[in-house]
Amino acid sequence: MLAKLTSHPEIHYERQMVSLADGGAVSLDWAVPPGVAPAAVNIPDVPTLFCGAYTNDVREVVAKLRRDHVPTAPLVSVGFSLGSNIMVKYIGEEGAACPLSAAVSVGNPYDFMCNSRNMNFSFVHDAIYNGPLATNLNNLFFHRSNAHQMFADHPDINLVALQATTRVWDFDEQLTRRAFGYASVSEYYRDASSSQYLKHVKIPLLLLSAKDDPICIHTATPFDDVVANEHLMLAVTDTGGHLGFFTGNSVVDVPDMWSANVVAQFCNAIDGLHASDKPSLARRLFRSVDQHNADTQVGATTMNTSGDAASVLDHKGVMIDEEGQVSLRRMAAALVALAVVHFAIKHRHAVHKKWWY
Repeated sequence: MLAKLTSHPEIHYERQMVSLADGGAVSLDWAVPPGVAPAAVNIPDVPTLFCGAYTNDVREVVAKLRRDHVPTAPLVSVGFSLGSNIMVKYIGEEGAACPLSAAVSVGNPYDFMCNSRNMNFSFVHDAIYNGPLATNLNNLFFHRSNAHQMFADHPDINLVALQATTRVWDFDEQLTRRAFGYASVSEYYRDASSSQYLKHVKIPLLLLSAKDDPICIHTATPFDDVVANEHLMLAVTDTGGHLGFFTGNSVVDVPDMWSANVVAQFCNAIDGLHASDKPSLARRLFRSVDQHNADTQVGATTMNTSGDAASVLDHKGVMIDEEGQVSLRRMAAALVALAVVHFAIKHRHAVHKKWWY
């Protein structure tokens, strides 16, 4: 209900299809000036799978953006939920060679094993989250794509057993870990967990999470890893749910999305500090967060969302204007382009067919 009431700007996008080396494709939705459209590319007629540990899609798209569209301007990636986990894993894998200028991770699960245990913790979790997620995965695989036809003759995948699964773990046991060559679901979950890659991150990375997130639970948040890496900043709000972060002091207030404001401020700051030294950029960006009832520690900040959106200070200690608008150039080159990449990995296209996970 809050999502329907939330105000948001009307942005028109131009869609570009990008073929990938593995035969799949992703769509990039660009916010561009009227009359300017990206070039078309060929779309393969073969849907391909990906999982929470698969980072090649992001790697290829980021490389293409740097090569063909944004060779020198700041390039900021924004990932949400599973997409943020894949994004952070990719950034850690790339290390100092990461072509991104900075990134924001919102609602990251961090630890797949921890969150899987939470899914099975109670009847409520099982009924509200685990069961429906497994059902949706099955519907996507069997009824909303031709993906099941690709695995009809796979020696290790039993489609009857797969279709009977009612939990995400079981779905991953019957399909994901077999399709990607893992010996067990536990091995897949350990490999997919982005928390283990945080120590390798070498670009400014803002991490946003909520204590009351029912899916990506608070106990999986890697506080120690954040404190140990000068490039990371973690903001944990008391409330926000899973990707919600709605603001408002009464039922008559029109809700706003706190996280969207923070992401815009962050991207604006990165654009303004692009000429600064990269190694110290994160600490200078995140030296202070001004928020009611803030509880601040080195490298990690816990914030209460009862007040207005937090104001991140730049390297001179000057408050970033919350009302400032990110220019079209910045939005196209720094925010929209990569934010869409992590939605795009859920929309791997084929002609008249789709597969997303």
